[in-house]
Amino acid sequence: MVDFKYKASVIVPVYNAKEYLSRCLNSLVRQTYKNLEIILIDDGSTDGSSDICDEYAAKDQRFRVFHVDNAGVSAARNLGLIYATGLYVSFVDSDDLVSPNYMERLIDVALETKCDVVTCCSLDLLNENVMESWPNMPGKTEIISIGDGFDYTKQTAHTTIWGGVFSRNVLHGIYFAQDLIVGEDTLFFAQVINKVRTVAYVDEPLYCYVVYACSASKGEINEAKLTEIVAWERVCELFKNENKKFVFSCKTRYAITCKNLLHRMIQQGSINSEWFEHCAKGVRRNLYAITFSSLNKKSKIAIIICGLFPRMYTRIAYYKRK
Repeated sequence: MVDFKYKASVIVPVYNAKEYLSRCLNSLVRQTYKNLEIILIDDGSTDGSSDICDEYAAKDQRFRVFHVDNAGVSAARNLGLIYATGLYVSFVDSDDLVSPNYMERLIDVALETKCDVVTCCSLDLLNENVMESWPNMPGKTEIISIGDGFDYTKQTAHTTIWGGVFSRNVLHGIYFAQDLIVGEDTLFFAQVINKVRTVAYVDEPLYCYVVYACSASKGEINEAKLTEIVAWERVCELFKNENKKFVFSCKTRYAITCKNLLHRMIQQGSINSEWFEHCAKGVRRNLYAITFSSLNKKSKIAIIICGLFPRMYTRIAYYKRK
């Protein structure tokens, strides 16, 4: 049983989330770990989300609400970091939800392993398939060393900040890049693990990532969403002096991101020639890393063909899925 004497902060950025906000906040109310403060950063909502935040704060003293002018999710999370007072910090998106034992399980592992970062796997569900009851799927805990066992092409390698807890002291001096619309959490997490060097991974689906057509990482391709490529370029630069195996995993994940964006451009018929070529180059210049990555042979071949013949590959992939 985990000791509740350690206060934990959960940061939730909120922007026009009225449709699903209560579902998210209810999952936090039901946490078995009781020593919580739940920080809601209302990022200039105009749809009634602000009132929902205030209602929860009026009913539950664990909620702290801050209403600010709209400045984006990175600015909201950065503000949450300033206000957080817990020994542990977790980030939850307002359109997602977590299991009742989410915080308790991850903090328990943090105390047991003495790791400053603990992550878990997630349930990825379409909005219409989300159920607020939670499956009991206990799993093992793995300790992963950065630069050695950490492999960006594997499920155990986290690339986001949701689905994990962080010791507050390791977050000092690290902030979300406000010039990135997508990928800001990928870069933030990379900066954190570069500092701690060891991560505990819990193979249990304690976080539910809800997929919406209009979410920042999905939906129609535009120039703002292509900042995910920029994020991965910065991650590769951050880890460029690590051992080859780890560097290859970074570059391969970057190439996979470029390949997926190429496919989405073709699929949506929204091809920006400059960004299309940027993505294609992102795959081509990492062919060597892909070859020696831990991906299976079929995946390697698919990415290499995409890099060499991007328009042909993405069109074939599109028509095969129709």
